Amino acid sequence: MEGYPDLVVHGPLMATALGDAMRDGIRPIRYAYRAQAPVFTTTPVRIQLGGPGREREGSTERSDGEISMSATMPHL
Repeated sequence: MEGYPDLVVHGPLMATALGDAMRDGIRPIRYAYRAQAPVFTTTPVRIQLGGPGREREGSTERSDGEISMSATMPHL
């Protein structure tokens, strides 16, 4: 037991949701992500997407303002 307040959301599931949002309308070359903080089943999250460019950036932010996952997606 790690002392968390609730069940932890599966990290690769969060990465898939973030990647799907980032992929909208582009042809990705690769996808790299980094989990930074746990997300719990009771924690609302928001997906943030960066502006246009050759490398799309995105993150998942918890309701307390903590970035839970960040990612980059270079594209054609």
